[in-house]
Amino acid sequence: MPAFQRRLIAVTFSLLGLQVGVRAVQWADVAVVLRLSPEQLGISAGVGAAAGILTLTTGAFLIDRVGRRPLLVVGLVGAGASFLAHAIVADYGQFLLASLGYGLLISFLDLAANAIGSDFERFSAEQSMVGFHSWFSLAAAVGASLSAVGSVVGAGFRPAFALLGVVLIVSGLWSLRQPLPPLTLAEPEGGRHSAPRRVRLPATVLIAVAIVFLCFFGDGILETFLAVLIRHEAGAQAWLAGLTIALFHFSSWLGRTISQCAVTRWGDRAVLLGAGAMSALLTMASLWLVEGWIATLGFGLLGFALSPIVPLGMSLAGRFASPGTEGRVIGLTNGVGYSAFIVSPVVAGWVAEQTSIPWGVALAALTMAGVSLAALALPVSVGSRGGSRVRGA
Repeated sequence: MPAFQRRLIAVTFSLLGLQVGVRAVQWADVAVVLRLSPEQLGISAGVGAAAGILTLTTGAFLIDRVGRRPLLVVGLVGAGASFLAHAIVADYGQFLLASLGYGLLISFLDLAANAIGSDFERFSAEQSMVGFHSWFSLAAAVGASLSAVGSVVGAGFRPAFALLGVVLIVSGLWSLRQPLPPLTLAEPEGGRHSAPRRVRLPATVLIAVAIVFLCFFGDGILETFLAVLIRHEAGAQAWLAGLTIALFHFSSWLGRTISQCAVTRWGDRAVLLGAGAMSALLTMASLWLVEGWIATLGFGLLGFALSPIVPLGMSLAGRFASPGTEGRVIGLTNGVGYSAFIVSPVVAGWVAEQTSIPWGVALAALTMAGVSLAALALPVSVGSRGGSRVRGA
């Protein structure tokens, strides 16, 4: 049974990553075809993130009651439908509506994937979240690569989004019969198990929430403007922008694969400290070397540095949550993180409009440095040995 559960988790994270890779590359093509300004791109991304917070807030209250599967199926099928809508947009207004639908529905998939991964961690007594997120990164690299190939042959964003929508819908139907990891029940009261009335947030969970927020702030900027930066600011062709996104996610996959071993040896705190500091330095360095292949290699290194931050934040939140509240804590962590996706693209878009796209993207370096500062507040013992609270069945 664990092998089947791992397969479902791998597929779920892969689909989540695939749509990110395709969307990040095609974002620049949408901007060209619809003639959107950086500020309009930022607003569109912010609208989607705002809708996502509404979904995560609702889902956080439902997921420990109705289970993971309903949210997983709705997320896959709904996100697929939103990409079909993206494939037929003709102007900025329609694009805003499609972004709203995307934000509402993709968040169910995000929440379900991380909750299922957290369930597996607790009942297998293994820290596996970084490894699960590596599937996200590998699929994102594949999606970006395929989009780059599509750009070479002039396919554009419409067939890419249509095909992606069909894949997600079919996968949602497939997931209906796949096994899920068992859930942690709340502590019994009077001999009966009952859902807790409120979610208690230990200090380590609050730090994890802060870490995810700071990383998502930078991610929101990079996902919205990275392809635009490479394609327009550097004068690169569309295929090179796609290749840059692909290398970014491939490096992230490699970083997460290596980070799983690093966490085992040195613990979450040390890995987060190093990842935050390295990400901030590489972001700044890459912005001033925006010249074709140099920029591509620089952003590849950035993907490697960023890779362990979000999965470790999610893992900490799930492992240190009170029994029976893990789904809600994961939803809360995701929800706070998604709030960064509202603010960061809008702020970066405004800064880019007033100055240049590199200055807008430079804001990401500040939040990556903040990850290291937040990690300093974690207990030294937090890691996969000794201090971690992975609960076995």
